[in-house]
Amino acid sequence: VGVWLWLVIPLILGFLISFNFPAFIYFRFIYVVPAFYLLISWGIERTKNGQLRNILILGILASNIVSWLIYVTNPNQKREQWRQATEFVEENAKPNEIVIFEFPEPFAPYRWYSKNLVEAKGVTNSISAEPQKTSEVTSKAIAGKSGVYYFEYLKELSDPKDVVRKTLVGKGFVKKDVYNFQGVGFIEYYIKSESL
Repeated sequence: VGVWLWLVIPLILGFLISFNFPAFIYFRFIYVVPAFYLLISWGIERTKNGQLRNILILGILASNIVSWLIYVTNPNQKREQWRQATEFVEENAKPNEIVIFEFPEPFAPYRWYSKNLVEAKGVTNSISAEPQKTSEVTSKAIAGKSGVYYFEYLKELSDPKDVVRKTLVGKGFVKKDVYNFQGVGFIEYYIKSESL
């Protein structure tokens, strides 16, 4: 009974929570896989027909190997392309440009892959942006800059009022390009309007 609860309760709770927050994503439920395999192995062990048992074991093994191969060879299965996004920004950023994030500091995956070639700052005053203070932090970060790479990752959660983007536009920045990286989302490139 405990193994069944381990498998079923997180899935039901995830399903219910996903109506308010996008929580029903496979990698968030990886911890229920052992319960699933325990139940499958228990069922296979109770199978009295030896030939059927061997077929089931081989089927489970083959299914896992094929699924693993699909996962590691298909680029669409990669969750978040932070390495590619970070390398792209650092290779393309010009002097006097900055990378900004919808967070009080640059996101951990960006910092992990960054070679610190471009100045990077979080421009919200807290995890949930307070408009006045976030506008001040953003204005200070972009002061004197000619270009901005703006990661809008988790914007809906940290800056639902779109304070950072409005501050950019208000300070004379114009969106020039948008780049999309799997799992990271959009990176918008802004330049100061007088540099057009």
